[in-house]
Amino acid sequence: MSRRGTAVQPIRKTYKEEEVMRKSFRAAVVVAGVAVSVLATAPIAQAATPAPAACISASEERDWGRGEITACPLGNGRTQLTGWVEDLKPGGGWVTPDGYCVAWWLETGPNDGTHGVVFCPHIVPGGETRRDFDYPVTTARPVTALRLNIAAL
Repeated sequence: MSRRGTAVQPIRKTYKEEEVMRKSFRAAVVVAGVAVSVLATAPIAQAATPAPAACISASEERDWGRGEITACPLGNGRTQLTGWVEDLKPGGGWVTPDGYCVAWWLETGPNDGTHGVVFCPHIVPGGETRRDFDYPVTTARPVTALRLNIAAL
């Protein structure tokens, strides 16, 4: 038997099948749109991430002391302090004119700060007047400035 006289009939879909295909196509378009928007915003989110703050340094000399310090943020409120401090008037007693401690003051805001390094030669056995340091400290806010200071213990 020959097929010459037979016409090919197109496959006709039912209304329900056409509706399912339209919904599937719409869902695919929505998913593609979401994927494109996520990919488009990813580089923006990375670019908006702040870079870690840079290290700050100070070097000071006064008639009672001198030193150098570098403060580098480590994250999570921690700062690495590196440098040295020297007491030029070590004195011999507590709170006498020459008996103060030399300290590095870490400013953490306009009206706030803390002593990060305190060196008191009158407490240290052996008469050492200079101290090198390299250690982390934790502060409530980032260190914004460094000043050589005196402290009485």
